[in-house]
Amino acid sequence: MARMANESRLNKRQIAEFRAWLERWLAELRVAAGQVTREGRELVDESAVDVADRAVNSTTKEFLFRQAHDRHRMLQLVEAALGRIRDGSFGECLACGGLIGLKRLEAVPWTEYCVACQDKLERGELSGVDTSGKDKASPEFRFRTRTAVR
Repeated sequence: MARMANESRLNKRQIAEFRAWLERWLAELRVAAGQVTREGRELVDESAVDVADRAVNSTTKEFLFRQAHDRHRMLQLVEAALGRIRDGSFGECLACGGLIGLKRLEAVPWTEYCVACQDKLERGELSGVDTSGKDKASPEFRFRTRTAVR
């Protein structure tokens, strides 16, 4: 059930469901981020003499760093979405002020933009907005989100 521009905001039940889902997701992300950070620290093996072993260690550390970065970024996005729930602006596009469709919120509950504004953002047509890819998540998170929401 997608909301049209002339439809009302999310009701209290819907907001409570999004809050509960985001809080569970936040707890999972905190655990996962901590695990990846620990794994990266435990991986430090300066005794590896073989060049191939050092290359494998370096590649693995780089991979773990990227995972940790993705998880920390997702933590920020989920925390920001929870902040918008607290201040009453959850479900509103930060760029145009319009309503974000329910289906989009179900797929990407941390989104800050409606589909039209996200498209403009990705094409570089939206001025005055942070273009650091706030709405983007790694394929792993996009998949887990789609399966977890349903």
